[in-house]
Formats: sequence, C-alpha cells, structure tokens
Amino acid sequence: MVEDWAERSCEANDRCLQDLFRTVLATSAQLPPEQRLVMYDGSDEAARATLGPLRKRLDARRNTKPKKAAVQLQVCTPFDPHGFHFGKIRNEGERLLRLRLAGGEYQLLTNKFPLFPSHMLLVASEEVPQL
Repeated sequence: MVEDWAERSCEANDRCLQDLFRTVLATSAQLPPEQRLVMYDGSDEAARATLGPLRKRLDARRNTKPKKAAVQLQVCTPFDPHGFHFGKIRNEGERLLRLRLAGGEYQLLTNKFPLFPSHMLLVASEEVPQL
C-alpha cells in the first residue's frame, strides 16, 4: 500500500516514523546480529565526542559495516542496475513504508547502521543516478 504523505499532519507523520523505527529496532534486538535490520538505536551519547564547536559521530560499531566497492567511492556515478542500489531488497522487512510525495513514489527503508536515532533511508522508487 502506498500512503499519500501529504494527507496527514506533520505530527502524525512524525509519530508514524518514530513508531516504525522503534518497532523494527525492538524486533531486531531479539535477533542474532546477522538477521537484524537495525543494529542499534544511534542515540548513545558515549559514541559522540566534542571537537571544538563541532560534534562528530565516533561510533566503533559502524566499523562492522561492509565497505563500498571501489567503483562506488565517488558520490556522483551513473546508475548501474546490476550493481548495488537501494532498490535491491533482500528482506521485505527492510521496506517499512511506501509513500507518495510531490516528486513521485518513494520507499522508506531501514538503515542497519544508523548515525542518529530513527535514521532511516528515503529512496526513490524509480531508478535514478545518485546525486
């Protein structure tokens, strides 16, 4: 089902996103690491350090994240339907929501290694180059 995001209030949409994240996080916590859709909640202050006026995420758990292939090190690359892209879903549970926005149809996906609380991925349903 595709939800028309604009038909609901911002508060209702915020609650929906937070509830989705909390649910998938709680479910993942009960599974062995190789089956988790989200590894941790990304909210622990111990993983942050103050660097002058800036704050930087210093989370050793992200070191368990698979490294990108050398051909994907540049941000702007032509779309390769045979290479990695967010439309290749291995586990349907990764797709939390399908929604319609002004620019088209999008999917809300889990982020296995979140940088901050409720960090998820909003991905266009159409195959487009990464910019």
